[in-house]
Amino acid sequence: MVKWGVPREGDGIVVDPAAEAPQLVLANFASALAVDLSEHVVLQKWATQAPREIWLLRPGDLLVTPVRPSEAFLAAACGLLGMAPADITVITVPDLPGVAMAESVRRAGLLPVLARWARERPGARLLPVALDAPTARLARDLGIGMAPYPDAAPPTARTLAAVMDLNTKSGFRTAARDLGIRVPPGETCAATDLPNVVRRSLAVHGGVAVKPDRAAGGHGVRFLTGPEPAPEPEPAPEPGVAQATVAGAQAADRWVVERLIPHRCSLSAQFSVAGPAATRWEFDGTMAVRDGAFTGYRSPLAAPVAAEELREWGARFGRHLAAHGYRGPFGLDALLAEDGSTLYATEANVRRTATTTPYALVRRLADAADGGDAAWRTGQAPGGPDASFEQAHTLLTAAGLAYRPAAGEGVVLYADVSPGVPVRYLVVAATTDRAAELEGLARRLLGPRPLDE
Repeated sequence: MVKWGVPREGDGIVVDPAAEAPQLVLANFASALAVDLSEHVVLQKWATQAPREIWLLRPGDLLVTPVRPSEAFLAAACGLLGMAPADITVITVPDLPGVAMAESVRRAGLLPVLARWARERPGARLLPVALDAPTARLARDLGIGMAPYPDAAPPTARTLAAVMDLNTKSGFRTAARDLGIRVPPGETCAATDLPNVVRRSLAVHGGVAVKPDRAAGGHGVRFLTGPEPAPEPEPAPEPGVAQATVAGAQAADRWVVERLIPHRCSLSAQFSVAGPAATRWEFDGTMAVRDGAFTGYRSPLAAPVAAEELREWGARFGRHLAAHGYRGPFGLDALLAEDGSTLYATEANVRRTATTTPYALVRRLADAADGGDAAWRTGQAPGGPDASFEQAHTLLTAAGLAYRPAAGEGVVLYADVSPGVPVRYLVVAATTDRAAELEGLARRLLGPRPLDE
């Protein structure tokens, strides 16, 4: 659970807002870390969540986002954080096909604007969703540090290459085996070999998970059992698509085929690397998954044995990242097998994940509340053709479900709402049972068929 009270000194994910330097938050969902940059349609879909990064802002901060938040969302978020919309700056830079967001910022001619903002705020830091090479260049060109790196030690080319590699399935599997972290049996193959590898693996395991080597959010993942036809590889990206590193370009042609693990639940834990010997566990929980895609989260994790092993794995992997010069958050995903005791790590996300910002919001709400522990969970309900933040927020408020600071519990729409986009919510309460109760009420109110069931 999250402990109400003052944030811990030195936390890498969320810290005392009053003590932090000004931040330029870059909502760079368009990054070669998660998927190939040629997957523009997928990246556009993910970018609809970019306004949620507003929860990281404090008065004087700046958010650069590919999608502008609605006025209703902006007002509600700032109100809950105890500031006015005029206290922050939001700049919208639509993503360009085939390039990272930092490059879109450059091509939009915004470097002089951002450089002036930084000069007027000594000590300002760039806080990205994903640490990639274009973002590191952007920080260098603006003359500002990269949070949470010390000014004198920005991420090096070696660090950026390691981050690119460890965000692939194969890169993580190699590191995991070296570190004694259990992963499902499987192999990596070239796209041209995929059909044969799948047929051979099905014969051995009976069921397999077929994953693009660089993918996130369940994109491109298939689960096969029995003598089904092996999938044909997707067409290779067009020549000339910009890649942040060679590793990113290579990953587009690679696949991972793993034994399908019958499991009780999908787990995830978040950590932060603050130094060579300072990897901190931040939180853990159970993931809600639909067709291989993340749809929600339940924290804290109710399986103590699994939580202990996952934390140990996180400590090992964090030391590995630190040895490559990485500083910042990362998540480990895993499956708890049907025996209730065997854990299999499936991937690492060396970046801010779908739970990092909601947790930052939970911590900020905790800082403003009085005593006790908190359970929290995220989920989503279907967004109709006329959905809007104002409409959904009004429903929650009228039903008495919207988060109430005095009570320290309730529901927050942590992402903006637009037609056809799932309505994403965060529930905070003193106990797991109360959080489940509030979530049930919210789901019935927001939609008849939540997507995470």
